[in-house]
Amino acid sequence: MHILLVPSWYATPTNPIRGSFFRDQARALQKAGHRVGMLIPPTKLRSWHGLAEVRRYWRRSNDDIDIADDEGIIIYRIPWWGWLPSLWPVKRGELALKIFDRYCDEVGQPDVLHAHSILYGGYIAAYIGQRRNIPVVLTEHSTNFLTNSILPDQKRIIRSTLRDVAKAFAVGPALAEAVQSFTSAHDVGVIWNIVDTEFFVPAAQITPADTFSLLMIASLTPRKGHDMLLAAFRHAFHKQNVTLTIVGSGYHGKRLEQLQARIADLELQNQIELLGLVSRDDLLSLIQQCHALVSSSYSEGFGVTLIEAMACGKPVIATRSGGPEHFVDEATGILVPVGDVDAMADAMRRMRDTYQHYAPDKIRAACIERFSEQAIVEQLVSVYKQLLEE
Repeated sequence: MHILLVPSWYATPTNPIRGSFFRDQARALQKAGHRVGMLIPPTKLRSWHGLAEVRRYWRRSNDDIDIADDEGIIIYRIPWWGWLPSLWPVKRGELALKIFDRYCDEVGQPDVLHAHSILYGGYIAAYIGQRRNIPVVLTEHSTNFLTNSILPDQKRIIRSTLRDVAKAFAVGPALAEAVQSFTSAHDVGVIWNIVDTEFFVPAAQITPADTFSLLMIASLTPRKGHDMLLAAFRHAFHKQNVTLTIVGSGYHGKRLEQLQARIADLELQNQIELLGLVSRDDLLSLIQQCHALVSSSYSEGFGVTLIEAMACGKPVIATRSGGPEHFVDEATGILVPVGDVDAMADAMRRMRDTYQHYAPDKIRAACIERFSEQAIVEQLVSVYKQLLEE
């Protein structure tokens, strides 16, 4: 089977691990014997990319396609929409269709399109599918549906996309329910994100440490709840032998400066470290060497970093933010109410005091059962085959 994935975002030179779960899914389908390609729409550039990169971006023609071969996965990347499609999103389908036809001429026509998130991978996949008579599967990832952050002009695009795809899913039950409110054409199902359990593995050997270490991996956006976590950490561990490492970048440098200033105000400079972006190999090492991973999000459609930690046998602490409460239980970690500083502080203390009671092998086994390549690929292929038989 030939499957073309259409993710709404993907890795960039400045953020090489962005959307890594899309690549994990592509690799898993490929390993299962399927032919896989990708059509990637433009990634919105922001001020922190640097002026030189932004200028290069705006000077390129939208006919200048980046083509890459990622270990057999052929990737066609649109560098930017062009002036008119940038200002008028409905024109993006026309450009994407032209690039898709080029992909078909050079690589071959796919049997199925699988889009990830409606804005705008899902929209262009539905546009292509309607005009080339190819079934489209959609998986929604965006927490904007959970936070009422959908703009008025986007609602029409969302409804038309959901009308035109053959099957619609979300990566968690709460997100599926939110997406369902935009359509009566489908019952929006749930297919979880995939985790590469061959890459995310327990450390062969962990160096014993007297310091209890917590890890947070999240973009430096207010939705991720960094300020709440910092307050809870101070409440629980000020001047104690406990550390917190925070990995991630923000949409502008000021956010990093704000968090650094907040850490200083709380007198936590000796206990909390902000690392920014790290490579995937370094990310694995950080997970393997920590005691537990913590997520303080106000809204989370799924929680990829949580299952990556669980694949490494690590217990987790997470807020009931929409996704984590559907897979974190007493055997794998602790759940706390969203925005509750006292509850988060108590959960972190309990994790430190009861850490030895968690069984890494059982945590990893629970993750593999639900989120491994085999588990998710079986679901995906079943959906694809059903569509092709109809």
